[in-house]
Amino acid sequence: GLSGDFGPLASGDWTFKSTETYVPFDIPFTVTGIYSGTTYYVDKNAPGPFHNGTIWKWAFNDLQDALDVAVSGDTIYVAQGTYRPDEGDSQIPGDRAASFVVPEGVTLIGSCAGYGYVDPDVQDIDLYTTTLSGDLEGNDIWGILNTSDNSYQVMRISGAMTYPVTIKGFLITDGRAVGPDPMNSGSGLYVESADLMLVNSIISGNTGGFGGGISSRNASLSIYNCTITGNNAMIFGGGLCSYSSDVEMINCLMTGNSAYEAEFTGGSAIYNLGGNLTILNSTIADNSATSSPQEGKAITSYQWKFPADSNLVIANSILYNGGDEILTNHSSTVSVSYSDVEGGWTGTGNISQSPKFVDPGQRSIEGQWFNGDYSLKSNSPCIDEGDNSLLPMDLADLDSDENTMELLPVDINDQARIQNSIVDMGAYERAGTTGTTPIPLKTLTITITKTSTSQNYLYTYESSPKLYTVNLTFPAVLSLGVVPLSAAGGNWTAWFDPDPGVIGPGSVGVTLFARGEDIDLAQLPLGSTQVAEITIYFQPAP
Repeated sequence: GLSGDFGPLASGDWTFKSTETYVPFDIPFTVTGIYSGTTYYVDKNAPGPFHNGTIWKWAFNDLQDALDVAVSGDTIYVAQGTYRPDEGDSQIPGDRAASFVVPEGVTLIGSCAGYGYVDPDVQDIDLYTTTLSGDLEGNDIWGILNTSDNSYQVMRISGAMTYPVTIKGFLITDGRAVGPDPMNSGSGLYVESADLMLVNSIISGNTGGFGGGISSRNASLSIYNCTITGNNAMIFGGGLCSYSSDVEMINCLMTGNSAYEAEFTGGSAIYNLGGNLTILNSTIADNSATSSPQEGKAITSYQWKFPADSNLVIANSILYNGGDEILTNHSSTVSVSYSDVEGGWTGTGNISQSPKFVDPGQRSIEGQWFNGDYSLKSNSPCIDEGDNSLLPMDLADLDSDENTMELLPVDINDQARIQNSIVDMGAYERAGTTGTTPIPLKTLTITITKTSTSQNYLYTYESSPKLYTVNLTFPAVLSLGVVPLSAAGGNWTAWFDPDPGVIGPGSVGVTLFARGEDIDLAQLPLGSTQVAEITIYFQPAP
């Protein structure tokens, strides 16, 4: 019998030869494609006893440990939980210069259920959020206090690449890029001279000098189905600052970003200097200058070469409530079509009307941004006003059918992209609920029993599946809310599995699960205590 491995090998015809005198043989074979790579797993709660990343039970506890061994062609799956760049065998705790540096050709997939679940590979950023946090001491308040310890750049991708990096399913937050150049840019994500595809991720609550959320320098950056929200730049580029890069944004939502100088230079959402920027089927709204909510010039696109050799292209999108929406020094390089632009813009199919969002976001008095619901009410003028011929190819395979040559099949909410023969403007395709408030249907409590004073640690609660019968007289959509009830707090999530979708009329059984992380048992008295409350809500189906 033979055992062992070899490779990776380039594509082509090969022969495996045995030169053993007694058993000589040749085995011809063909290699197609590139090295398929090794799969690694990361889960902060994996029990071991080994932590070599080969299976979920033996997963690395820290993402940095997986990145230290990954090479081009490898895939890393990361379970729910919070990971910080100063954690791992190769890291120095408290090092603000530490970042998650992803090697060339590596695919990073987050928001997996992880160890202990029936299907640990299942991915859902809403249910199993994987957070990459620059808050190294875990003590930020409102995103503006106790930030002197935060990472300069939470994630960094850099260097010339033959094969691109793919990042999917992460919440990247709490970066604070206030270091020396280039650590004054891209506090959430910094990309330089590299090729990156970012999919189904959230960039939120980051602050930097240039590019509060993302900074791209001399790079190729494709962003699909992402939310870039509540980031701040101390100069410009609240959500994104792009320099001499090729950037495309498809099915994206950019809201609540701000930039200190945007009142004068623009770029509260995006500052693009000397690069190609393409924005398709996206919503860019409620971005502003830090000092003046009514100003901001959401997108600034400057050309520094004449004649200009780069372009800004916007189609099937919404630009709203950001001051002057577009600022450019070379209008001939700007093409806008089939888009809702507040204040208007010349181009085929453009309109200038309120898009009628269901529930826009808002800022607290401390300045923290709380994102809202930017889907469209049923009377929105943006519904059925796009152009199907301007839909891009599904190069990110958003519907996971392995067909990247079809037209964009879904919106940012994974709903069918075209639902009434003509595509809508903006990131959301399906009309929203016209502001109808979800109605409570049933409330459940979660109880933890503390039996000893020695149980003073952070605890993780996982419920067993709970089956409930829901009685409805009309078709409806269910949702869940979960809140802590005790001083023990905790980060709580609740979800249906399977997702019931539209149900009713009649009696329907639904199964729900709940999970609480970082529950401070030291705050609980001995005995049984109600620690969380789950509410099942319903809304009439749209």
